[in-house]
Amino acid sequence: TGVQTCALPIYSEFHLELARCSRNPLIVRMYQQVNMVRLHAQWDRMKTLILSPEKIAAYNNQHRAIFEALRQRDVPGAADLVSRHLEQARQDLIGADTL
Repeated sequence: TGVQTCALPIYSEFHLELARCSRNPLIVRMYQQVNMVRLHAQWDRMKTLILSPEKIAAYNNQHRAIFEALRQRDVPGAADLVSRHLEQARQDLIGADTL
C-alpha cells in the first residue's frame, strides 16, 4: 500500500543514520547492504505481508523511543530499545514465512 511504500525509505534512512552515529565504517557498510537488499522483489513481498498500519505504528513508536533515548544520552536504554526492536523485526520476518 501507499503507507508501506512511504514508510520504508524513512526506516532505511533512520537505520543508516544510527549506523553513521557509530562512526564505524563496517557497520555503515553493513546497513548500506541491508538497504540494497530491501530493494529486491522478495523484500517487497515481505513488506506486503508484515507492514500493516498497526505494525507501522509500532515500528514508528520504537524508532521514536530509540531516538529519544539517544537524545537524552541514555546509552543503556537506547541499546535495550534497539535490541528489542531488532528482535521484534526478526520475529515479524520469521512469522511472514508462515503467512
